[in-house]
Amino acid sequence: MVFHLQTSYAEQRDDHLCPASSCGNIPNVSYPFRLPTDPPNCWKKRYELSCENNNCSTVLNLYSGKYHVRAIDYDNYTIRLADVNIDKANCFTVPLYSLAAYNFIDESPYSGSFFLNDNGKTLDNISLSEVIIFIKCENPVESPLYVPTDPCINSSSAASTTLSKEEYYSYVKVGGTNTLELEDSCRIELMVMITSRLQRISENSSTNISDRDIHNQLVYGFELSWLPSFAKNDKGDCHVEGSNNMVHCYSDDWRTNTPTILKIAFLVFFVVLGVFLSIGLKALRVNSKGFRS
Repeated sequence: MVFHLQTSYAEQRDDHLCPASSCGNIPNVSYPFRLPTDPPNCWKKRYELSCENNNCSTVLNLYSGKYHVRAIDYDNYTIRLADVNIDKANCFTVPLYSLAAYNFIDESPYSGSFFLNDNGKTLDNISLSEVIIFIKCENPVESPLYVPTDPCINSSSAASTTLSKEEYYSYVKVGGTNTLELEDSCRIELMVMITSRLQRISENSSTNISDRDIHNQLVYGFELSWLPSFAKNDKGDCHVEGSNNMVHCYSDDWRTNTPTILKIAFLVFFVVLGVFLSIGLKALRVNSKGFRS
């Protein structure tokens, strides 16, 4: 899913003073992203990446987790991440860090989805990533929603448990869940993110998913949108206009987001209102004096 976007306003910044950086597999680290070695005034601190393993790995520290940066797409404003513990050559590796949609609340620098105004009236929420849940059960579960992790994924390292490996059955459930959907004798051990189901279906005609498919998805990583970086002062909501692929942002601060022509209109309105009020007060005073005499 690719969108060639343009911003609805040009943010004031000295591009010529901040050349793009590079690290490992990411040859172009530029706005809004930065590296610690970049000048302090370049780009945004909240989008800072680190360069590790002798400059071979680009890493993002996010909500106490650590993620390899697989790719940055400057055409559709997404960054693709994978847990640092996931090894492509070892399907027994599992994520170290939990991450779910609720992490991306108001004023978060990233989002697991973005809003698209495709018909000029309503905003459609386009999902980029979704949650998968590592679950451990005391009894075997027969459900198409529960994907057994054996023999590929060794989920015993996904989280600590009071049950030994011989005493539990390990599954992965794709998509969100709640306590009512959780099978008896089962408990949630870990929640992580992968590419959204809609994107997987568009790339693979088969909707069935196996333990190896899940490992491959963990290796591929998940996408987050960095459209919030376009909101002035990092506050407000941004969406994409489908008609012209422009990014529009709104915030609670009308002084920074209201177009200049509207600001002028407000100013003229209040000036005219003040004039009329002044004339009205003078007329009242004159009438009052005439009434007394």
